[in-house]
Amino acid sequence: MEDRIFTDEIIPRHEERLEAKRAEEGSLPERVRKMLELGARAEANGQGEERIFRLQAEFMADWELPDLYRSWFSAYYPTYARMSGPQLLSYFSWRTRWKAGERKMGSPVSFAFVYVYELLNGAGASGPQDAWEKLSAFWEEYRKLDFTLDRYVPQWLDDLVVYEGLDQDLMRREYVPKSDRETAEVVEKLERGVRFDADPEFAEETFQLLNARSSYKLEKSSFWTGHEKAMKRLVLEGFLKLRARRALGTDRWFGTRYRRDAELFASAVFDFSRRPEDRIYTISSFKRWVCERGSWRLEELFPERATLPEISAFLKVVDAELRNASGYKRKLTVSDPTGDFTRAVREVLSDWDEARRKAANPVRQLDFGRLAGIRADALETQEKLIVEEPFEEALPCAEGAAQAALKEEALKTSENAFTATTAAALAEDTDRGAPEAAEVGDALEKKPANSEMLASEDRKLLQRLLDGIRPTELPGGLSPEMTADRLNEKLYDAFGDAILEVVGGKLVLIEDYAEDLRELLQDS
Repeated sequence: MEDRIFTDEIIPRHEERLEAKRAEEGSLPERVRKMLELGARAEANGQGEERIFRLQAEFMADWELPDLYRSWFSAYYPTYARMSGPQLLSYFSWRTRWKAGERKMGSPVSFAFVYVYELLNGAGASGPQDAWEKLSAFWEEYRKLDFTLDRYVPQWLDDLVVYEGLDQDLMRREYVPKSDRETAEVVEKLERGVRFDADPEFAEETFQLLNARSSYKLEKSSFWTGHEKAMKRLVLEGFLKLRARRALGTDRWFGTRYRRDAELFASAVFDFSRRPEDRIYTISSFKRWVCERGSWRLEELFPERATLPEISAFLKVVDAELRNASGYKRKLTVSDPTGDFTRAVREVLSDWDEARRKAANPVRQLDFGRLAGIRADALETQEKLIVEEPFEEALPCAEGAAQAALKEEALKTSENAFTATTAAALAEDTDRGAPEAAEVGDALEKKPANSEMLASEDRKLLQRLLDGIRPTELPGGLSPEMTADRLNEKLYDAFGDAILEVVGGKLVLIEDYAEDLRELLQDS
């Protein structure tokens, strides 16, 4: 046992190892020797492993070795530098036979990775598109023999599209719900500063998104009918004011855009120094890659799908403030702790009032250039009309009457001209920036009609809500939302508005209608 463990061995000297390596390299083909010399010079110049591999791969891209060599090779991140002489010959022999159409199992999978790395770095391809096509074709063929590449190559193909800026149709498709795509398009336009008046479809999509994220539905308000345009406009303009101030997270109401470092070509030998310039690759409103100073990051949007209490409170403030501005009889009590919603909405209403005031009193500007021309023409005409006549003394009374008649005629002519000018100016002026008067005018009150006959369980439910009890079991086993819609519709003729809402998953009575509901239950 001792003899097997502790035996003297000759340790080869460094010079002997170098001589053995030179002898091995000396037996290699000239092209392979030059490739190794190229790598040695690049390493001496401080080049990284990835760049050395790319330079060697480009040098050996068109070289073929038809002779059959067999030498096993296996390594993590396999490169030429990790291969011995026989392994290099075995690799180039395998690559030559593969390109010729030979497909046999049993070759080292590390050879396949080396060939993939060559194509990723553009060696053996006429351009980025050709490299992608050759890599895709090689993977489809090789996976018939071995599935090892399936874990890496699909992602590397997508990374190659991003890095080289190829057509995004080459990338794998990701399923994105239609609602998320619409949300992303709205967010993208908001970030670009697209104006609502320049894109009415964008304005409507933004309003619908706000309404969908709110538990307070404006279309169920008694004030909605006849004031749809004004309410939509107030919602959008108020939202823009809040967004400009970055108040209450309005920039995240539709979703959150995350940014993180992106690792392209993970687990691959890839030379990023080929394209050092900054660039952005966008595949959709959801996702884009940004390269700055050689570093890549990924920006992704995650749309918001749930209702937000902030949006619900904002829409209710819009309804309440527009009712107050219009003198509507049924008022709404709102809770706005910070006052940001109320402040923004009132600023919009103030802007509308200012626009209407300016429209009612338009600023008129005189064109003094035209006045000078008119004066010159009048003087020229006057000179033409002056005719020398013999002096005749007119009667005093006749002269006075003629002068009075001329003054009165001139005054009438001036007044008629001023009236015509004023009418034309007012006709050309429009209400820019303000909704029609009918939209924010006094709303006509509808006379409440008799309510439909309520079932006994509905009466009990409403009475419990009046007593401040939030029931856990609802008639018919319906959800709070369905119960609220059913009773609001049944009592709409009596109140002209929704009196029930759902807060925190519980059915709640709006306090403004408590007394009216109590009288209704007592009278019927």
